[in-house]
This record gives sequence, structure tokens and C-alpha cells, in this order.
Amino acid sequence: MKRTVWFGLFAILIMTFAWRLFYISPYASTWDQVDFVLALERFDLLSMQPHFPGYPYFILGGRLFHLWLEDPVTSLSVLNVVLAMTAVIPVYLLARRRFQPVYSLFISLMVQAPAYLWILTAQPVSEGTALAILWWYWWGLAKALDNRTWYVQLLPLFLFGLLMGVRLSWFPFGLGILFLWIYDAYRHWEKPRRQVISRLLFYMMAATFFQLLWIGGLVQVTGSIRGFVKLALAFVTGHFEDWGGAVSSSSLTFVERLSRLLFDDIIWTGWFADSVIVAFVTGGFFLASAASVLSFRRRDGWARTPRLLPSFDMWMVIMCLVYLIWVLLAQNVEKPRHISPLIGPVFYMATAAVLGVARSRMALMLPVLVLVVQSVAGMIYTYQQTRELPATYQLAQEVEKWGDDVVVYTWEETRVLQYLDVDYTHRRLYTYDLFLYEMKKRTEDHVYVTGQVIEGFRAQGAELDGKIRKVGEFHSSPLFSPVYHTIELYEWIDR
Repeated sequence: MKRTVWFGLFAILIMTFAWRLFYISPYASTWDQVDFVLALERFDLLSMQPHFPGYPYFILGGRLFHLWLEDPVTSLSVLNVVLAMTAVIPVYLLARRRFQPVYSLFISLMVQAPAYLWILTAQPVSEGTALAILWWYWWGLAKALDNRTWYVQLLPLFLFGLLMGVRLSWFPFGLGILFLWIYDAYRHWEKPRRQVISRLLFYMMAATFFQLLWIGGLVQVTGSIRGFVKLALAFVTGHFEDWGGAVSSSSLTFVERLSRLLFDDIIWTGWFADSVIVAFVTGGFFLASAASVLSFRRRDGWARTPRLLPSFDMWMVIMCLVYLIWVLLAQNVEKPRHISPLIGPVFYMATAAVLGVARSRMALMLPVLVLVVQSVAGMIYTYQQTRELPATYQLAQEVEKWGDDVVVYTWEETRVLQYLDVDYTHRRLYTYDLFLYEMKKRTEDHVYVTGQVIEGFRAQGAELDGKIRKVGEFHSSPLFSPVYHTIELYEWIDR
């Protein structure tokens, strides 16, 4: 029986890996995806190839795969799939701190199971790679927690450097390093204070060195430290005051942002993948895991730490909560992919809670059902993602049929139109006054404006009744492209 279980779990693992490799997204349909794809051909931060901070390790990995794969979109997506699957190893090793091998492998598969992560790791964005490195980083922290030797303490510092070179916005997870340093000082407290302080300073210098590895490369690309700092400040200013979607720039109230983040991004999209069936099964599983936590009694074999700090599982919870606050205050809540690092830990903790109190095979049926339902949903979605033409691509192809005397004013869609090298003129535009100035020069052209631009004009007080006529609407799945799943196109008729 045990051999059959092992065979079944490995079969699921291989099937997951093979399916994701076969059904990777062939499209670069958003601004960020185009940035990453163009960077494989020419790395240029000033041209937003990619945008700051450059994601150098992600681009480096993509270029390595690009040596064998001709298509840059495929290169980045395959990188994501391959690295995301390696996360099975650190999750297994973390689970082995508490569970027998077969349970640990099952937990590893549950972390891979969420359908939304299937979608995300099949796209040419950096989250898939970052998710893998995050789990390796967490394993490195746990390893350093269990081992006093100095070189083991460097492992999470190195892995965190890799993580920052892939997703700088995930820096709140660096809180785990602070926990580790506090704990390391505590367990060496009986030694002379000078030795404890010297040890801590050494780790700080090592952590700085691992960050400077990728930052130094970007400085070299931009030409100087001054140029790099100037570019960084411009990015930060734009992120928080213009296009980033932070609290300071968003039209949403704080309550609306919180509601969208928790219920739309995390629960409905991240956990349930916009599916009632997935929500029913997974929601029941989460309720069962909550009940398991409430009835939990500590068993022999569970990892323990001194009273100074909680268990490593609690470290993960605290890091995730801090990251959640960061996303709420400083990230674009219209993009659910920002909450991707919060999905796996929830499935990890919930599965661990159920397995920790399971006393019969029947108790394992619900997590097995969740594994199957989430995986099947992920298979369906990744298949659909390869077959469904993104709304931005639909826009590009439709307008191209209308001739050369066409001008399309867009918001961020223009990045995709540029990547697709369409024959007609297109331009990114924000302000209504500039648009009116442009109209004085476009008397002979057929002018079209996307819905995002129209919304911006109206927010600036523009009265557009009788000036526009809707000529098209393009749709794709909000799971695949949450911001641009619906694009409306209007003709400007006030000539």
C-alpha cells in the first residue's frame, strides 16, 4: 500500500511538470511581460527592457534558456516552470522537520497544486521563478535555525540575494533574516560580547555583499552609480505617485483596497481560481484545517526552538503578514499576481494542520480531493491560456485590418502593440489637453481611443458625449490578464 502511495504521488509530480511544460503561454500580452521578453534581446533599463529594478537574475536565467529555445516568451515561461517545480525539494525538506516522508511529499504537491499558480508559472513574468527561490530561502532559514556553523548561516543570506535580484518588491520576507540574527545572538550569548557582535557584523557584511552582486551589475549597465540612483528615484516616485497603484495614488478608498486584496485577489483568485467548484472543495478543506488547529495538541517530533522566538512555521506566518501589509499599502491591487507568495504558505499550513491530527485514512480524503480539484483546474486553465488570444492581441489584429491611416491612443496597451510591430500609428496618452492638441495635427487620420484612456479623460473632467462612438470590444480571461481582459475601443468623431 505504501509503495502504491509513493508511486501515485510521483506520478502526480511528473504529470504536473510535463503538463506545465507543454502548455506554457505563447503570448506577451501585458506591459510587464513585454518588458521581460524584450530584455532577452537587449537589456536596457532606460528603455524599460525590463523596467527598474531590472530583475537581473530572472533575465539571466531566461537568456540561458534562450540559448536553446528560439522564442523569448517560451524561454522565460520554461524557466518559470522548471524552477517552480524545484520548489518541491525545499518544501519537502521543511515538511520533513515534522512529518514522515510520504506526508512531506504530499505537502510538497499541495503547495504546487493551487490552480492560479499553474497559470502564473506558465507566463513570462518573474513570479514563477521568485516563488521557487522564496521556498529555497525559507528552507535556508530553517537550516540555519537548526545549525550553528557560520557557513550554514550564509545560506539564507545568499538565497535572499537571489530573491531580491528576481523580485525586489518581496523584500519584506527579509524579516526572517532579522529573526535569524536575533536567534543566533541568543544561542551564542554565553560567549564574549565582542565575539557575538563580530559574528553579527560579519553576517551583515555578507548580506550586503550578496545584494551588491546584482546591484553592481545594474550600476554597470546604467553607466554610473549616479545614473542608477537617478533611475531608482524616478521609478519609486512613479510607483507611489503615478502608475504603481499604491494607496497614495489609487482612487480606491482604503476599505475598497482591503476588500479587493483580501476577497478578490487572495481568496477568490489566489485560493479558488475564480471557480465555484474549487471554492467549495478548498473552502471546506480550509475550514477543516482551522478546526484541526483549534483541536491541536503538540506531538513528539515537532520542531522546537527556545522560548525567545516562536517556531519556524510562525516565522513564515509573520513574514507573510508583513508582506500582506506591504501589498495593501504599496502594490497594485488590480494585479493578483502580487499576492502569489501568500498562496503556497496557506496550503502548506492547512495541509500540515490536517495531517498533524489525522488518525485515519478517511481524514486524508479531503486534502487528496483538494489536490485533485486544484490540479485539474490548473490543467484546464493552462490549456485555455495557450488557446485563448489575449484582448490586447485581438485589438492589434482587428485594427490592423482598417488600413494605414489609423491612429490609436492607448494607455499601457501600446507596449503590446509596439511588441507586435503593428503597421498603424499608436501612442500612449494620459492627459485630455494633450489629446486635444494632437487632434489639431490628425485631421486626415481615423482616430481611435481605448476605454482606459476614455476613463482617464472623464476623470479629468472631460465632457465626451457626442464626441466618441464605440466601435469594438475585446475580451479574454481576467485570470490570464486581470487589467486588460476587456478592452473597449472608441472612434473619435468630433472632427
